[in-house]
Amino acid sequence: MADLIHLAIPAFLLLVLAEAIAGAVMHRDLYESKDAAASLTMGLGNVLVSLVGPTAGRESTRKTDCRVWQSGRKTHHEWKG
Repeated sequence: MADLIHLAIPAFLLLVLAEAIAGAVMHRDLYESKDAAASLTMGLGNVLVSLVGPTAGRESTRKTDCRVWQSGRKTHHEWKG
């Protein structure tokens, strides 16, 4: 199944276009280019991060075993790997 962000970007572009057309037809200022640019930048950034990988530029965080216990109201985690 395709990643949802890959489906969301084209849908977002179509909705932005529909909003701009509706605003022009109704003679109202509905479209904010700054908002669209910010949303597109965040979406594309998300895609780029997923391509590079979550552990790029830092040590691997892959662990093989986790022990969880509680003492009072605090939860503790111990990773073994």
